[in-house]
Amino acid sequence: MTNKICLAFDYIFPNFILPNALNPDIGIINYIAAKYNNNEKGDNGFTYTENNNNEINKIFNYPNYNKQNSLTGFFIEAEVYNGKIDFEYESIFFTVLKNKKFLYIIKPDPVLLFTFGGDINNQEWVNGNYFWKYISKSALEQIKMGNGIIVIDYSLEPVLKDIHCDALNNCLKFSGIDKDSIYIIVNGFNAKEYYENKIPLEERKFNVLNTGFVIEHSSYFYQKSLNQNKDLVMTADKFLSTKNILRKNHFLMKINNIKKHRIKILIRMIDDDLINLGDWSFSGKNQFTDTDDFKDAIENEKIENIDKIIQLLKNGPYKLQNEQNYSGGVNYDWYYSNNYEANINSYFDICFESFFYENKDILSLTEKIFKAMVCFQPFIFVTTKGTLKLLRDLGYKTFEPFINESYDNEDDDDKRLLMIYDEIKKLCSMDKNEIHNWYWGMEEILIHNHNHHLSIHKNRMITEDSVDYLIKKLYNI
Repeated sequence: MTNKICLAFDYIFPNFILPNALNPDIGIINYIAAKYNNNEKGDNGFTYTENNNNEINKIFNYPNYNKQNSLTGFFIEAEVYNGKIDFEYESIFFTVLKNKKFLYIIKPDPVLLFTFGGDINNQEWVNGNYFWKYISKSALEQIKMGNGIIVIDYSLEPVLKDIHCDALNNCLKFSGIDKDSIYIIVNGFNAKEYYENKIPLEERKFNVLNTGFVIEHSSYFYQKSLNQNKDLVMTADKFLSTKNILRKNHFLMKINNIKKHRIKILIRMIDDDLINLGDWSFSGKNQFTDTDDFKDAIENEKIENIDKIIQLLKNGPYKLQNEQNYSGGVNYDWYYSNNYEANINSYFDICFESFFYENKDILSLTEKIFKAMVCFQPFIFVTTKGTLKLLRDLGYKTFEPFINESYDNEDDDDKRLLMIYDEIKKLCSMDKNEIHNWYWGMEEILIHNHNHHLSIHKNRMITEDSVDYLIKKLYNI
């Protein structure tokens, strides 16, 4: 790439940059905080309004009132891209003065509808209160002239849902912004293709680009942790040193956000007396069995002993064996647990991706699977059809014939879940010596996945391709 990227902002103050497309009322509060406090962002890197979210909500009488996220990390600023993506900050005033072309990055609230002005919980008042109305007049003029491109940074999230596409298309109808001047970056491998197949060309008001931010950043993060001896993941020597040691648990299973596919697997394992064979966590609170989530999960299930399931789950949440003394609730860092003790004490990971029944056509990988990769652990992947193929396309190896992975080709979600559970039951039926030998039969695959994941950030990355695409569009290359 020959051009240094200019990241333009409406307002750059002496000690912080005001997030783009921010409601000016919120901006004034942040500006005043910056004026009287030398470190406006605080120790955690968030703006004043983010650090005092409850008070701000009281003022505006509605949560997240056009409150874009702060500069706690645009994807382009991540360490993984140091030396690979070259950029600079500039105010809109100086981009115009110097005749520079620019990217105008907006980091939306994780609840996209707060930013896009959609109908959130039937709160109709947000309709028409669109984010582009808070872009400065100068920036908007330059964007409409083709001198700037709006980039909505949704790179930490795995999917752009239909409701998001519809809301953003609707909110841009009367903006005057050409569709080729606005892109949303999504942490997905087919988000662009999914959107373009769903929305006819003549109806599109924006464009989508894929990024591999999570896979790329986790590759860099885990390599850095190994370099610094942080003991977050296993080394090859540590892995090989366990060859003659029987592990305590058959499986490792972590359940954080309550979703139907996760609960269905959990209740079957309880019903079949498999749950005590593994190390597992579950964030469901006390009396979870009284919730609609639980009732929906057990509907149409052939359960032998519902009382046993209720008795166990009503006493949640449950923590991993090595996290019993953790002072908070169930421990879920973005890198999916802060040591490898649970991995080294179990033979396989029952890994739940974010989506299964919903967004079934989206291919995305979040942080959950990569901890298994770098900790030399095989996995059964409870996710949408085709995700194992995606992993293979990305250079990883999966575990056929050690695991029957035909579930990855099954269209019917309920059938795929049953096929997955059959594999879990099969592995749990092995005694310790059997599963130990089964595990070490995959030694070459496990070493390959460990090494391959740590190499991802060292090679050409998906995000670099997407950024180059934007630069070419901006400069008509």
